[in-house]
Parts: sequence; structure tokens; C-alpha cells
Amino acid sequence: MQNTLQRLVKSGGKVSKYIVLGGAGDMGSNAMRYLYKLLGNNGKNITVGDYRVDIAKEKAKKIDSEIDSIKIDANNHNELVNILKSYDVLINCIGPNFKYATLIANAAIDANINGVDICDDSDPTMDLFNLNEKESRCNDIIYIYGCGWTPGLTNICSKRASEILDSIHTLSIAWTGDPSSEGLAVVEHTLKIMTGDVPSFQNGKIIHVPATKGITRYEFPEVGRARVFDVAHPEPVTLPKYIKGLREVTLKGGLVPHANNMWLINNFIKTGKTSSPEKIHESALEIKKLTKNESLEGFISSVPSTFRVEALGEKDGNPISIIFSAAGGMDELTSLPAALAAVMIGEGKIKERGLLPPEACIPSEEFIQRFQEFGPKITIKWID
Repeated sequence: MQNTLQRLVKSGGKVSKYIVLGGAGDMGSNAMRYLYKLLGNNGKNITVGDYRVDIAKEKAKKIDSEIDSIKIDANNHNELVNILKSYDVLINCIGPNFKYATLIANAAIDANINGVDICDDSDPTMDLFNLNEKESRCNDIIYIYGCGWTPGLTNICSKRASEILDSIHTLSIAWTGDPSSEGLAVVEHTLKIMTGDVPSFQNGKIIHVPATKGITRYEFPEVGRARVFDVAHPEPVTLPKYIKGLREVTLKGGLVPHANNMWLINNFIKTGKTSSPEKIHESALEIKKLTKNESLEGFISSVPSTFRVEALGEKDGNPISIIFSAAGGMDELTSLPAALAAVMIGEGKIKERGLLPPEACIPSEEFIQRFQEFGPKITIKWID
């Protein structure tokens, strides 16, 4: 009762109803779990939606019997819109993002519902940015895309760095991933971002560079020194639009150990098995089958996923850099930010309307503090 009263006060007397899309999957089920915790271990106002409704229902029951379950088909626009109209805030974890992010956003606009999406692909990010520019109805809702691990935490840490420094000109963002925690949609995403040319922001403009090139070594928490390379993520696309003074934003990532990257590159990227969404899906199924049967000795590892954001700029007239970094499970790094952003929308803490990335609308200091109450610690290192 006390938790309900607290939420009533925070939201101006209204308790928000939340729906998690893709709740049968890894990211969606974990978003549901974190949402439940953030709402004071109360599942009464949470619904999980998935076309695999039996799996979603089982996962919901393990958290709280009061969490409702509903079957949805994200490919049926009218049906989805009608379902969403009954809720206040959605969390979209249906993947792969390059297929579903724009579909779900359009449904949210038509249903006039606020939402959060973990979209981590650069192509739909540009689609959502352009949709926000062209469609006036976007201003009727608060819809945050790219609000997971990377993008998401990386964007919010970038924003915080720009607030701490007097000026900022460079952001070097990097991540390492753990292949053992990857569901099918994440495998598809990994193959997609390693294919073709990818966006990078250099000398004040967007350019495209070959994926998997530009290898750099960074130190990551709990993982140590690891090799990462250029991949297609949204940070170089969105951050320069909302953080003033940036001249360079690079985004590099990779799996640990590096042998996993080379196996994907040599057996799938270079052989043309990722040249279309259909081929990417087939390749992802092949990879999951191989790893499930343990045919790839050494491919499955057990290491934390990580990120680091290095910001270069000036403070009190002196050049300085700040490095934000953290390590944890892919589920908490991705799902917790989405759940937290959704709760902050429900609480009225996020005011800006439209289809926006995290850095455009989320209060960074409060978000980082609250994230650390439920997830990994984000360390901040200053370098003169």
C-alpha cells in the first residue's frame, strides 16, 4: 500500500499502466523483472505481451502472479494499436531492432502511448529521427529510443560528461559483449552491425567507415585490455545532434575473447552470409544451433559485458578527459535502463515530447544514481 501511495504522489495522483513487448525473450523478461522491482515489487500494473504468450506467462508468474499476460502480433499494426491504447507506457524489447523498432514506434504514435525502446541499430535510429521531424503527432507522446546498454547508458554518460565539463569536443565510446548471453535477436544484431559500412562522426560530420576495421585496444572493467572495432551503433548519429561542440564521436565494439569476432567475420561476414535481413536470420539460426550443440568449442564464454565512454574537453581552462565505465550482465545493462526510463516517464520526470534519444530528454545525474541502486556501479575517472 505504501509503494502505491508513493507512486500516486510521484505521478500526480495517477498510477501508470505498463506493457512490456517481447516479454518472452531475454531482454523483455528482464525488463519486466526490473520494472517490477522499480515499482516496489508490485506487479499489479504490469502486462507482458508476446506472440509466444505461454512462455511470457510462465516468466511473469515466476516474478509475480499479478503480472498479466497478453498475446500480441507486432506485425499486425491495427491489432497492436488497439492493445496499446489500454496502457500508459510501453517498453519495446521485440527484436531484431532493424526489423521492429520503426513498426513499434508507428504503433505507439497511432495509439498515443508513451514508450521506451532498446533499439541499438543505426538504420532505424535515422528512420525514427526523420519520423520525429516529419510527423507532428510525435509531439503528442514521450518516446525514447535507443535506451538500453549501448546505446542508452553510453548516451546518458556522454550527456553527463557534457554537463560536468565546460566544453566537450570528442567522445570515444566502446563496449565488449559476452556471446554466451546472446539470444537470437542479439545474434542477428551482432551480424548486422559487423556488415558493410557504418556511421562515424569525424571532423564535425557523419562519414561511413568499413565495419570491423579501425581496431583499437581499450581497458575495460573486469575484462581488462580488449580489442574493439568500428560497428554500426546509433551513438555517432544522435549524440552530435544534442551535445554542442562535438567534433568527433566514435563507436567501437566486439565480443570477448577476440577469437569470437574472427570466427564470425571469417565464416559469415566475408562469405556473404549477412548481405540481407533474410540471410542474417538464417545465419543467426545456424550460429545458435552450433553453440547449443557445443560444436564451437571456445565460442561460448562467460565474461561480463562492459562499456566505456571517454569524453575529451576542457574544465576551468584546462584540457581534461573523463571516463565512465561499468561491467555487468547484458540483461541488467540493457533491460534496467529501459525499465528505469519507463518509470521516470510514469513519474512525470521526463518532460520533452517526441521521438527522442536518451541524451535529448533524460535527466542524466538522477538516472545514473537510480541505475546504480539496482544495477552495476558506474565508475568515473578523471585524467588531466
